[in-house]
Amino acid sequence: MGKYKYKTIDVNDVPTMAELLENRQSLEGEVYPFLNNSCLNAEHITNMLENLFAHNTIKGIGGISLQIGE
Repeated sequence: MGKYKYKTIDVNDVPTMAELLENRQSLEGEVYPFLNNSCLNAEHITNMLENLFAHNTIKGIGGISLQIGE
């Protein structure tokens, strides 16, 4: 298992979070074509997450894998 670094998630992480959610939605759609996730697009996800951070209703910690040599 690789090494991981944990950090507080903040509004600067929204683009990465939106990309992860959009990619997950795409994979889920391949496996479960009956899911209707059409509202999960990058702009919608980004706006939703930014709004949650702006109103202090989201808090979290994220783990990122470290590349060899870091």
